[in-house]
Amino acid sequence: MTITRDVMEQMEVLAESIAETIENYKNNFFCEENDKHHVLRWVSQFDEIDRLFVLEQTDLLLAKQYFTEDDFKEILDEAIKETDKKILRDYSFLDIQGDGDSQSDMLKILNDSCLANYGFPINVNDYTKNEFVYQDDVVFTGDRVFRDLKEWIINSAPQKCSLLIAAIHTHSSAEYSIQTNLKKIISDSNKSIDLTLDYFGKCYENRFKMRNRSDVFWPKKGNVKILDDLDPSLFISTAPRGEEPGRTGFIKSYVFRNENDRDRYEKILCEKGFHIRSLSVNPKDSLKPLGYKTYKGLGFGGTIFTYRNCPNNTPLVFWWGNPNMDSWNPLSRWYPLMMRKPYKDV
Repeated sequence: MTITRDVMEQMEVLAESIAETIENYKNNFFCEENDKHHVLRWVSQFDEIDRLFVLEQTDLLLAKQYFTEDDFKEILDEAIKETDKKILRDYSFLDIQGDGDSQSDMLKILNDSCLANYGFPINVNDYTKNEFVYQDDVVFTGDRVFRDLKEWIINSAPQKCSLLIAAIHTHSSAEYSIQTNLKKIISDSNKSIDLTLDYFGKCYENRFKMRNRSDVFWPKKGNVKILDDLDPSLFISTAPRGEEPGRTGFIKSYVFRNENDRDRYEKILCEKGFHIRSLSVNPKDSLKPLGYKTYKGLGFGGTIFTYRNCPNNTPLVFWWGNPNMDSWNPLSRWYPLMMRKPYKDV
């Protein structure tokens, strides 16, 4: 396929729109600005026949699912305003996250809002209090929340207290996982901890039984081709006996509104995700085409993006790669739209 002048003009308009959406993304250190040329370079890695479509779908996705710092400030400021100042004085916010800076960043926003609205700062890691809050931006699988709070419950939590896990956005399966796993840890610790989960934004649907109406990328079996040299068992999710692990139909969801577009977009993201994995000699099993996932399957398929750092639970095409690496390094062979800063610089 040859890209005509008309198609190129449409692509430039879409690239400009995407660039405006992600203009304040923090981790694209390799380019001077997140402009349309950056976006067009990214999409040039896709097959010509798919480039306009990928830009169309990515523009729609990011317009709805890319969250800026102002978005987070607005949501957290509203949460502060809706909380009685006496209750805020009684809260102790935990700053205990083992990986990343999202919790510290959220606490800074909350602190600034509390100072502006009530004239006093929030309490952080204050063990004279008995009501604790674990605050984060987005909860995907809940694994990080569990790791952090398992350690805290066993080693630091008072014998009796309350614990609120708060997030801006979360996912439906994570709610169940966190509740189940942490309640067992609390029981085994012989401590009396009253556990509550809350979120200020949206809970995205990603339960297996709701996969046809999911808000995460979840391809149909027929839209996935696992490369011959790969162990297919790594990429086929477990499912109840007799159930198809892939999506079997389509119901409109908050994120996905059109079946044909969803099918095609997921197919392209999977194909390119498998290509990206192939660039590494021994990629980790958890590095899946549709994003990081420790369990079997194609990846988490996250559809939430933030100004801070592109989550590794989203498809690889969006964040994998680093143009600053030497040519022998696999990371130099894919140009990311939103380069991800790893948890720990090595």
